Parts: sequence; C-alpha cells; structure tokens
Amino acid sequence: MKEFARFAHSEGQGLSVIQEPDLRRIADYWAGLRQGRIMPGRRQVDPVDIPWALSRFFLVDYERETETYR
Repeated sequence: MKEFARFAHSEGQGLSVIQEPDLRRIADYWAGLRQGRIMPGRRQVDPVDIPWALSRFFLVDYERETETYR
C-alpha cells in the first residue's frame, strides 16, 4: 500500500502560519470539521456555512483500489 500524504502543522505552529485571511478562515472551518480525523466527512461540509469560499475549493473522491480521483 502506498503511503498517503499526511497532514502536518508547519514546525508545530499549527494554522498560525497562514497569513492570508480568507485562506485562514477556510483552514479554520476545515479543521473544525475534522474533529481529530485526517479529513472531515463530505456530509459535514455545508455550503451554506461557507458561501464566500465556494469559488476557492472543490471536493474530490479518491478510490484507493484503482488509485483514481473523481
């Protein structure tokens, strides 16, 4: 099995290294949904909560068996 990318806080600084306000806002939202997991569940992301950010990111499904994204 391939090793997948790991979430790492930059040298223990956490999200404080993000300087751009909107990117920090998105990161804080995402981190709040994670609840200790690597990624939040897709159903946890509610577009109503983040209308200002919808043009800035997208969700992708990854299939481990075929190593494909959709």
